[in-house]
Amino acid sequence: MSAASEFTFFKIKMEKNTAIIELNRPDAGNAMNWSFWIELPEIMHQIEENDDIRCVIFTGNGENFSIGLDIMDIGNRFEVINTAASAEERLLLHDLIQKMQMATNSVANCKKPVIAAVHKYCIGAVWISFLRAISDFAVRMLFFLYAR
Repeated sequence: MSAASEFTFFKIKMEKNTAIIELNRPDAGNAMNWSFWIELPEIMHQIEENDDIRCVIFTGNGENFSIGLDIMDIGNRFEVINTAASAEERLLLHDLIQKMQMATNSVANCKKPVIAAVHKYCIGAVWISFLRAISDFAVRMLFFLYAR
């Protein structure tokens, strides 16, 4: 497993045969910025390749597990697409969505047990999808918010 310094969104530590993956943007409520979407598939790939890791635990640093998508960061990426003039330029939206889906799929497809130690807020449709993919999760004072 790579050192935590390689990742900007996540902090990773090993305890025996367990990889503890901490969402590490407490000042932003662990809102998922672009680093989340890029780093998660790489982390999950490294976990799959490491036979010493037998279990994965996701947790959040700070008051909340995650307040959801970092609207400002992701919105800036989509703004270019929303103003794109051509179909080719708008294909960038498809590429962004695929990268985001690859991140959530990397957790869903993990062959090792994955636990989310969720505390307080866990907001957004993305996290609902993420948690459905996880085999077990611990809940303490938990709020799931999903707008329909």
